[in-house]
Amino acid sequence: MVELLILYSVVFDSAETLVHSTLEPCEDVDFTFPVNFNSEEHIVYVRCRPHLKDFLERVSGLFEIIIFTASQSIYAEQLLNVLDPKRKIFRHRVYRESCVYVEGNYLKDLTVLGRDLAHVIIIDNSPQVWLYVLLSKRSILHLWLLLYCAILLALKLHMVIWKPSE
Repeated sequence: MVELLILYSVVFDSAETLVHSTLEPCEDVDFTFPVNFNSEEHIVYVRCRPHLKDFLERVSGLFEIIIFTASQSIYAEQLLNVLDPKRKIFRHRVYRESCVYVEGNYLKDLTVLGRDLAHVIIIDNSPQVWLYVLLSKRSILHLWLLLYCAILLALKLHMVIWKPSE
């Protein structure tokens, strides 16, 4: 059997990038799960982006997939266990504890991944991620190249852009 050589890592945010979750009851959810926040149990209602499972399975065959979320691990770990119960899609899971806290925002310092950042593509809905990459002395050209690659990847795999109804 030929083993695929993975040259790039794709880092996904979870909240609002792969799924929409809320503590407010809503219709048409894909799944729910309980989580304890501040010593109180809550039910989390989750909607996945259309075709998410197929998308992740295809992408995980082409790239190393890493989840890097600013969400608390107590919540994110349970969410990811539903999305990837056999732990075959997400090779690494990185949570808020690995973020840098700057002026009220949890920012993702990609250097904690221990990867050559020239081979890392990040797909995240938060503009603060891009700002932090720039402030970390990454070139603007490189930033736009990563964004371009991410968009091409999404288009090639027919990822549907979805925003939950308000």
